[in-house]
Amino acid sequence: MGRKTASENECMSGFSPLIRDWFLESIGSPSEPQRRGWPEIASGRNVLICSPTGSGKTFAAFLKCLDWVISEKSASLNNIAGYEKYQVKTNKDDLNKGIRIIYISPLKALNNDICRNLELPLDGLRQKAHEQGMEMPELKIAVRTGDTPQKDRAKMLKDPPDILITTPESLFIMLTSDSYRKLFRTVEYIIVDEIHYICSGKRGVHLSLSIERVERIAGKPLKRIGLTATINPSYQAKQYDIESVRVPQNCLDVLVQQIVSIACEGEQDTDEIFAMVRKAYPYRNLPKKQFDIEGSPIYDDLLDLGYERGYSGMTLWRKAL
Repeated sequence: MGRKTASENECMSGFSPLIRDWFLESIGSPSEPQRRGWPEIASGRNVLICSPTGSGKTFAAFLKCLDWVISEKSASLNNIAGYEKYQVKTNKDDLNKGIRIIYISPLKALNNDICRNLELPLDGLRQKAHEQGMEMPELKIAVRTGDTPQKDRAKMLKDPPDILITTPESLFIMLTSDSYRKLFRTVEYIIVDEIHYICSGKRGVHLSLSIERVERIAGKPLKRIGLTATINPSYQAKQYDIESVRVPQNCLDVLVQQIVSIACEGEQDTDEIFAMVRKAYPYRNLPKKQFDIEGSPIYDDLLDLGYERGYSGMTLWRKAL
């Protein structure tokens, strides 16, 4: 049985007044992916949103993330309604020291479009804040691909963006640089668009490893959001060009909820992988008895899988507990 879709008031209630007022006045009623996606993202779950082109997937993914970034950077401004609870969290000197959101697209041509599509709502939010007599912090966006000029790359190191728009390959290159790696300490969200282009093939394995590296640098579990218009979530999620792993039936039509990503460097046998699964979110806080119940289906699938030695990565997808 699917979950009840949140009403307009319910799905907008978690936003700050600034975001909520701007959205309702400029965009209107939330679309179905937004109504169903925002509560899941707000809960901290990893989600895959599968819905048609033009249905509002971009805002479904970004709006909660933007609200969080504004809250973090507004902490020392002390004058934006709805953000008072964050006022003691962030020092003004720390506002521009790292990336908060990474948006990854496998199609380089889409990245500049996404950048423009984000600038428009940010302009609208600044105007709304001005109308309400508020000061909104600056949110910076940068695109980093193989075509990015050297001067722009150097600027990114000196003045890091809040939102990084990039490709899997460029993210990998950035992670090989000591100078760039420090920018990922503040990452909270990773959004992967057109995920069906990445799931199959080595790009998916490499991206999985890169995301694990970002998570290790950040020192906390990252919130992961996948977007696609063309795939069946349960079918595509289990491909990943490594081996098929059982994906339980998802309780939402458009969302795959929990993602457990296990990056294996070198050769790992089944027991070693299972030990890694046990340490991975969301299992680490489960009592042993509950873990054995929840984890046994995955263990059985790993046995059936007969993990092929030599693969450099493995990703397991499962439903929320």
